Amino acid sequence: MKTNKAFITYMTTLFVVFLLVIPTCFYPGPSLKLTHKPIHNLNQDWFYESSTGLHSIRLPANIPALENQSSSIKTTLGTDFNSPQFLCIRSSLQTIRLYLDQELIYESNPKSIFKHMPATSTWNLISIPQNASGKQLQIEATSAFKSMSGKFNAITYGTRGDLLLNLIDFYLPSLLLTFIIFISGLVMFLIPLTLKQYNKWETTYLGLFAMSIALWFFAESKMTQLFTGSPLFIGGSAYLLLTLFPVPLILYIKESVITHTKKYYSWFAGLLLGNALLIIILQFSGVMPFFKSLLLTHTLIVGASVMAIITFFYEIRKYQSSRRLTINSSAVLSHHRTYRPVYGG
Repeated sequence: MKTNKAFITYMTTLFVVFLLVIPTCFYPGPSLKLTHKPIHNLNQDWFYESSTGLHSIRLPANIPALENQSSSIKTTLGTDFNSPQFLCIRSSLQTIRLYLDQELIYESNPKSIFKHMPATSTWNLISIPQNASGKQLQIEATSAFKSMSGKFNAITYGTRGDLLLNLIDFYLPSLLLTFIIFISGLVMFLIPLTLKQYNKWETTYLGLFAMSIALWFFAESKMTQLFTGSPLFIGGSAYLLLTLFPVPLILYIKESVITHTKKYYSWFAGLLLGNALLIIILQFSGVMPFFKSLLLTHTLIVGASVMAIITFFYEIRKYQSSRRLTINSSAVLSHHRTYRPVYGG
């Protein structure tokens, strides 16, 4: 009877999905789906100047530069720039400046009350005035980090709306996946709170892990600017979440999997939490920026992974030893129950 009910339920669900999907695929009709005109690339015919002369490059590109040393590339704008256009430029932990015929038209460095703001990687939508065709466009970039110095990403241009819709189209699937992971984690987090008969709080740790890793995906998705322009969030959230999201997983393993080595998991959970506080202090005191403190975070994560592997093998050996001991004890007890010595003939 239960099998028949389950079969009917599945078939009904598939039938409903069929009724909804088929009309969508075979008779779509007009819709209000967001569309945009094709955008254009501005990646050809760039050059930069060095001690050895002029060098032609195609974006994206990296040119030789030291940390805190400005580097620049130049191009001549084509006929499309007779009408007003917007440039879409991704700056990677950099401050960028744009000059049009040597006149400064844009600078990305935000002003803040904080002395040591975290470096950010952001999208820059820059207005180019009309009748700019034939003028020289110069992009100057400066970064406090050697790996980001001299880095110039691909550039697109078009209307502001088309550029934004292009970014949304490209990154929307990853945002939706992040949202699904977050909602799944939220459900797991709330289960012990809403279902009194389900008191396994380990599910809460799994929910926290899913939510924190979803937030980390979001912070790394290059789309945080759709929701906030805060340089504190854009420049700091990914680093903090990277050191925080392993903590719920470590606590879950400690409570649900491990029996004999729980203290090591408590230590690493405490170290990762302490590391989150430490990297904040180092950033805003000017001692070490978030980007360079990644080495501390990665070291702790690798250490926790190695610890988990070692303790898993130790737990398996302890389990096998205790199981053999239990089997042997049971055999001895069984022997004593079945053996009855006879005295005196």
